[in-house]
Amino acid sequence: MYTSVLYLAAAIVAINAAPQPNYSRLFKRQVPQEHSHDKTITNDFRDKCFVERGTLPDPIFGLLGDKAANEKHNGDGKCLQQDIADFVITNAKAKMTGEEQTNCIALAIMYRSLERNTNTVGQKSTICDRAPKNPELATITQHQDPAAEGQPKINQDVELAVAAALAKIGVKDFVDKAKLTATFPPGKQATDRGPKNSQGIKEVI
Repeated sequence: MYTSVLYLAAAIVAINAAPQPNYSRLFKRQVPQEHSHDKTITNDFRDKCFVERGTLPDPIFGLLGDKAANEKHNGDGKCLQQDIADFVITNAKAKMTGEEQTNCIALAIMYRSLERNTNTVGQKSTICDRAPKNPELATITQHQDPAAEGQPKINQDVELAVAAALAKIGVKDFVDKAKLTATFPPGKQATDRGPKNSQGIKEVI
């Protein structure tokens, strides 16, 4: 018995002395949990469309809540998503041609329409109060939580606007691409923060 206690004590000491994993990198990658952004924030979007971005952060930050986005955009987090989309379109017009240009502008339109995080189910995210620089974004705002007041019409209107904007720049499969921006089924207001509808935690940055 005494020997067993010694072995147990030694094991506890060894565990406590071992390097502990850094869990912070896992937790900070949980947002947005729905991953409706996965079809838009692709490697092409990051590596080909979102280049020479200056002080703009990774596009995933444009989909976070106001507090987190504010920290990355000088207190103007509500417009970070739009500013990233504007940057991509401006860059595409200046430096690209043909299919490459159209693809980046299309991804920017789709990105601008993605749902942003909020603190609770049913809460709407703040709309940017500045007009976009590029006309391709003039009719586009983000999807809202599907449990919010005014749904499902709000998100239906967003998808219709995205489809129209994509068609206007010559995207042939504009309906299918607009559908990719859709969000997920609503959670229960006041009792659910929404993870039941998530697709799981993935690394996105």
